[in-house]
Amino acid sequence: MNRSGSAEVVVSPSTKLLKMLRSQFVTSLYKALSGMVENAEKRQKWDEEFEKDDADGLTIPARSATTTDLNVATIEATNRNVRILLTLSNLQALRSEIVPHLITQFESAFSIKLTEESKTIRDVLSQIDAKLFQTYTSPTINHLASLVTNGITDPTWVPQTARPSDAKPYVYDVLLSLVLVHTEVSTTASSLTGQVLSYFLEQLSLTLISAFKERDRYTLAGLMQATLDVEFLAQTLNLYTTEKAAETQSQIYLALDERTDNEARMKLQGELPEMRRILKGLREGTKGEL
Repeated sequence: MNRSGSAEVVVSPSTKLLKMLRSQFVTSLYKALSGMVENAEKRQKWDEEFEKDDADGLTIPARSATTTDLNVATIEATNRNVRILLTLSNLQALRSEIVPHLITQFESAFSIKLTEESKTIRDVLSQIDAKLFQTYTSPTINHLASLVTNGITDPTWVPQTARPSDAKPYVYDVLLSLVLVHTEVSTTASSLTGQVLSYFLEQLSLTLISAFKERDRYTLAGLMQATLDVEFLAQTLNLYTTEKAAETQSQIYLALDERTDNEARMKLQGELPEMRRILKGLREGTKGEL
């Protein structure tokens, strides 16, 4: 209020106005996040008019891009997986940097604390992140589970030789599937590579133990084959091992041990040096390939 002969005074916002501002701040963030999720999950209708409007070329559909259009920033926006990975990567930045900074700015500007609102926003960000992560990983997890279960329960899985010398085909199918995932994630949102591959290894280990439990008994050859399969997968994916994955792998050997006799168990100890040699050869032979 200005009075004759007095200095200008900035009056504090009213309680009603502050309440409206707090509400609008949170609502605006929710709207933005909701739009991110919708854009990630739902395929947009691409048409010529949209492409004309896309002046920066960042979201031009890859199918219509020419050689001169393509650059390192071009996004294949018609690919749902790519959109989800980019959104997950953006959510990381929002959770760790952008949203906390916005909250700090708001609190500083109006001299208030958004304690409850901050907690709610963090919870929403966490829920969205978990939902999108499951959306991206579920199809691959189901595919890997099918490969593992069908491979181990197949009658031909049982070795026909006294000493198996290679992992079974399903193991290579699993690893090659993960190579494709690694390529997609590392070239789209590289910061997520470790998180995604570690999660797949954890789920893969759980599927392995369930599949091995489907069999009632293991001979010495069966124990050796199971050990080759599990160790080849574990050693190849060693970079992405977690405490949970390592614990599950230990449980696999306990489950195998419960389904064999003492004679096979004792003979397996004598075979371990040769199995280590075989595993080393498998790793070296597939290193460049994978």
